[in-house]
Parts: sequence; C-alpha cells; structure tokens
Amino acid sequence: MQLWEMTAQSIRTHLSASLGYLFSVIFVVPAAAATQKLGVVYSSDNANHWPQIAERLRATGIDYCVVTASRWQQIGDLQNLSVLFLPNVSTLSREQAQSLEAWMKRGGNVVVSGPTGNLSQPEVRSQLRSLFGAYWGFPITSATPLKPDTGQGWTNQPNLAATFRGGVVLPATLQSRTAAVWLSEGKPPAVVTTEKATFLGWRWGVDGVVGSVVDLAWLQASLKRYGPLPTGFRETPLTCDTQTPLTVADTQDERNQAEVPTPPPLLARGSNLPTLDRQPSAPAVPVPSTPAIATNRPLPPPGFLQPQPRQLLRSSPLLPPPHQRQRFYQTIPPRFHPL
Repeated sequence: MQLWEMTAQSIRTHLSASLGYLFSVIFVVPAAAATQKLGVVYSSDNANHWPQIAERLRATGIDYCVVTASRWQQIGDLQNLSVLFLPNVSTLSREQAQSLEAWMKRGGNVVVSGPTGNLSQPEVRSQLRSLFGAYWGFPITSATPLKPDTGQGWTNQPNLAATFRGGVVLPATLQSRTAAVWLSEGKPPAVVTTEKATFLGWRWGVDGVVGSVVDLAWLQASLKRYGPLPTGFRETPLTCDTQTPLTVADTQDERNQAEVPTPPPLLARGSNLPTLDRQPSAPAVPVPSTPAIATNRPLPPPGFLQPQPRQLLRSSPLLPPPHQRQRFYQTIPPRFHPL
C-alpha cells in the first residue's frame, strides 16, 4: 500500500510539471511574442531624409523606438528589440556589426533598404553580407517596373508592384531567396530575403524615389514575416536606450557626424609655401645662350666638294719641300698661291 502511494505521488509530480510546461508554451510564449518591438536606426546617413522617414513610419501605425547610431556600440543597445529596421544606413562600424550578429543569433530580425553597409570597412561589408543574405549591387538609372513573387505568400498583397527607380540587390548566401525582380534585361533582383532578413532594393522613405503607398506596403509586409508588433501613435518617438523622446540634440549629433571637414584652401600661384629650416639657395648662374643654327640655307648639289681654306695649304702634305716650292708655284695658277 505504501509503495502504491509513492508511485501515485510520483505520477502526480510529473503530470504537474508537464502541465506547467504546456501552459507556458501555450500562454506565455504568445504573450512574449506580443511584446515584440521595432527599432529604427537613425544615423548621419539618413539624417537629411529623417523627417520623411519618420512621417511614413507614423503612417504604418506601428509603435517603434529610435536607435541612434552614435550610441549603438554593443548588443545591450538592442536587447529590448525583436526587429531592427535600417533605412539607407550606408556606414556601420565593426562594433555595430559584431553586436548585430550576436543579437541576430539570439533571435533578432532585420529589415534593410538602400545601400546599407556599402561604405563600411571591407571586413564589415563581408560580415553584413552574411547577416543580410544580400548586398546593394548598383543603382538603376531609369524608372523600372518592380514585380513581386506572389508565390511566396507574404508578397501576395496589394500595392507592392510599382514602377520607380531603385537598385539591384545581389544574393550573397545559399539561403537567399528573391522576393521581387526588376522587369528589365535579365530580371535582376529587387528584394532578397532570408529567414531572418529582408533587403529592399531602394532608398525607403525618400521622396522622389517611390510613393509612400508602396513604401508602407513593403515595410508592413516585411514586418509581418516576423510576427505581430504593437501598434500606437507617438508624435515624437522614444529612443530605445533611454526611453526618452528624440531631441534636437540627438539629431544634431548625427548631423555633425555627417559633415565632411573642409580641406584647406589652395595657395594662389606665386605664394610662398611654408618650409622648415630652409637654407638660402645660391644665386642662379646665367647660362649663355646658344646661337640659333640657320636651317634655311640651301644644300650643295651632290658630289660638290667644299674648298679648303688657304691657310691649310701651307701645311698640306701635298706641297713639295721648301726649296722646290718656287718652281711648283710657277706651274699652278696664281689664285692657288699661298698668302
């Protein structure tokens, strides 16, 4: 009887643990998924177009926070996010790429657009290609129709097809899939995806590239790939690290990083260059000029021999000895006599 009671107690213990696990899977995990949050990177690369980007983000109705690039250095700066959107962020540092890789290994997902990462260091570009599954290849110079691959399910939505000017996105991994193509020669990829990344081949949120309807449709479809996100409207978004409104000082810091230092002005011709311990040079010695050689003198006819000067006749070996010269001069014309 005692053995049976011990067996029943053990069964009840294991059953309670199993039910607790199932309860956590059914109820706790969806609750955690409902608390996912979107972070949008604000940097010096997109500072000039940030008002347009922020306006379109508000139109999505999704609650998001801002990751300022100047304060993003480690994985802890992304710990409260489930999806990170990098709109047209051309430069990422080595520390940002490493923290992004560690964050994605823990379950983070990314949506990128435009030439993201193209101005980073070579080793960073290689790392980002592996993380995004693709990279910005080259821009398209004219407006071209974009056609989504409706067979993938998440791209079978309205307002995704349009004609505008974007860029070619080149797949970089075996897991990369083309979600949309440009209807030009060769049908180059316009949108490339992996399990954890979506790469949009145009500058998202920039007026003059594509209308807001197409931008919103693609961003909402991309975010739905990673689960539901909380909705809400904020006139001024909060920063992800401090949970305070994005201030003018934050935007000014990024704009200051975007400013290129002005090179020193070029010295005018004839101005003196600064030198260190320069020794005085010796005065220049005038070089005598060489008289020009006349080149318009007519050439003598072929076979003509120039007469030798008379002073050379006195030492010529053809003259007879001195005691016989008088007789020799009598045999030749006077014009050939020596002076």
